[in-house]
Amino acid sequence: MKRSFVTFSAMVVVLILMSTYLPAMAQQAATAAITVDEAKLGKDVKDRQIIDETADFALQDKVFLWVKVTGAAGETLKVTWKNGDHTYTSDLAVTGTPWRTWCYKIVALAGDWTVSIADSKGTALKDLSFKVK
Repeated sequence: MKRSFVTFSAMVVVLILMSTYLPAMAQQAATAAITVDEAKLGKDVKDRQIIDETADFALQDKVFLWVKVTGAAGETLKVTWKNGDHTYTSDLAVTGTPWRTWCYKIVALAGDWTVSIADSKGTALKDLSFKVK
């Protein structure tokens, strides 16, 4: 009887530890599994592909960010466009894996720009740079 109680107690401890740590580990694994397979800048998107890929744009151009991600189903990606102190954000819903999606920004400021892709928790996934002349 004493031996059964020790075995039962050990099983209870293992179950408590599993219920405490497994959800956190699963969340970490889900976040770590998001990958940006491709990210491109260009002047348009046609048939789900970037058109006129470039990193040089003119004022008032539409700058398209095209992204292919894996492991992000159900996630909302945060896109941040930045020029100096000016910051603009966009959200991209991802409903499958792999998934291609895109957004654009009409650029009204000349200079060096960055566009950053992050998951919904703010974890950086990819940064791209471009110039507006």
